[in-house]
Amino acid sequence: MLVFAGARSGYFAPDEEIAIVDEIARLRPDILWIGFGVPLEQRFVARHIDRLRGVGVIKTSGGLFDFLSGRNSRAPQWMQAAGLEWAYRTMLEPRRLLGRYLRTNLVALWQILRHSQ
Repeated sequence: MLVFAGARSGYFAPDEEIAIVDEIARLRPDILWIGFGVPLEQRFVARHIDRLRGVGVIKTSGGLFDFLSGRNSRAPQWMQAAGLEWAYRTMLEPRRLLGRYLRTNLVALWQILRHSQ
């Protein structure tokens, strides 16, 4: 059974942030879904990870809501199946994503090669 412990707009003043995090910690949700967009949601989690120890899973959504709303299109099914959605997104937004994916994908590839021996 799915029970929503709470919901909140991501628009709040900086002085409200600690109270919001304390409320999340008090509710102890199994899943905390954060949709501020990249990189705000990752910075939020990094700032408060110690206060959120009672939360089961913290999930940042990145561009999920852009896809769900139809603002951005998904890659063709064959690219999704091949794990190449990142390449499709890079073709659509090269200025924004090319540098990020070059850095992160190379690091990920290095880690895979390093740890798969």
